[in-house]
Amino acid sequence: MTQWFKQTWVSQYLFSPITGQELGFLSNIKAVIGLFLSYLYAAGFVILTAIMRVIIFFLSLPWFVLCALVGIVDGFIEREVRKFEGGIEHALLYHIAKSHLPLAISIAWIAYIGMPFSIHPSFILVPAGVFFGINLYITTWSFKKFL
Repeated sequence: MTQWFKQTWVSQYLFSPITGQELGFLSNIKAVIGLFLSYLYAAGFVILTAIMRVIIFFLSLPWFVLCALVGIVDGFIEREVRKFEGGIEHALLYHIAKSHLPLAISIAWIAYIGMPFSIHPSFILVPAGVFFGINLYITTWSFKKFL
């Protein structure tokens, strides 16, 4: 990764020695940037890590779709069984579960993208997908209106 930074024209300009042909202002800027070069590298690595984590999250969206489909199908099957057997309807449980649906997805975004240390994405995204599927299952299972 450091090679990528060093091969850009900005780094080549910053690492080149200050010559007498440069204006005083440009040589001062070059000297100041040279002092903060390690911080600029760190900022670049942080930006690249955040971009990589966003790409990984978008590539894991099929997992969330799969968990959502399983949760919805199982929930509707349980709902039909409950209705056929004359079971109890749970309106309060439906409204509570429905209010937690955005939280089920956003907590994975916040937890994985905002982490300051490296961890395998499966440790965050798999439980978040399962939680999202269970939440959809409870929501569709306790849905009491006719479709």
